[in-house]
Amino acid sequence: NLLFQPIVSLRGDTTERYEVLLRMRNREGWELLPETVFSLVKRHRIGMVLDRWVIAHSIRVLRERQIRGQAVVLFINLSPTIVQDQELLNWLEGGLRKTGVPAARLVFEMTETTAQLYQANFQPFLNQIKELGCGISLDHFSGHGRSQALAQALRADYVKLDARFAHNLLNDKARQQELSELTRTLSALGMTIIVTGIEDAMTLPVLWSCGIDYVQGFF
Repeated sequence: NLLFQPIVSLRGDTTERYEVLLRMRNREGWELLPETVFSLVKRHRIGMVLDRWVIAHSIRVLRERQIRGQAVVLFINLSPTIVQDQELLNWLEGGLRKTGVPAARLVFEMTETTAQLYQANFQPFLNQIKELGCGISLDHFSGHGRSQALAQALRADYVKLDARFAHNLLNDKARQQELSELTRTLSALGMTIIVTGIEDAMTLPVLWSCGIDYVQGFF
């Protein structure tokens, strides 16, 4: 089944955004630990099957919301095995055309580490995803020079800053300055910044003053 974690605007944007989270249960109904499932998926071709399942059900959700007149963007996590699915792009394009869901309503997401490890394989695939009109997001973004170069090479639309940026931010002026500078740099490159790991309301005004666009977390 799918769960949806909100990505909330600090700037008054009324478009709804959610990260799509896949959860699996065993035959007794107990939920399997995500880290157990996905460590296997990353090494097995079943990852392609699950990716298609998540994408198909996400498009269905978008179609239902669209009929109700609701603007929604869904962020879908990709496994490295997806590049082995030679027919995925044609299948995806056909699904979007059939349902009338705009490609821009889908954002495909991977971690910075995964993108670095598999960049040579991912690059052609992501170029085609962009041409189709879908977005690209880098998760667990460290913000270093190398990661910024990676985001540019992949033409990322969104970067999700690692949760460390929000940790104890309220009392750390140096980190606030670091975050403000990184935000200005990424914004100048045309990227939208999301800070993850938000668990309290007190951090929100500080993030707003640092120029952050969106937040995500248990709060």
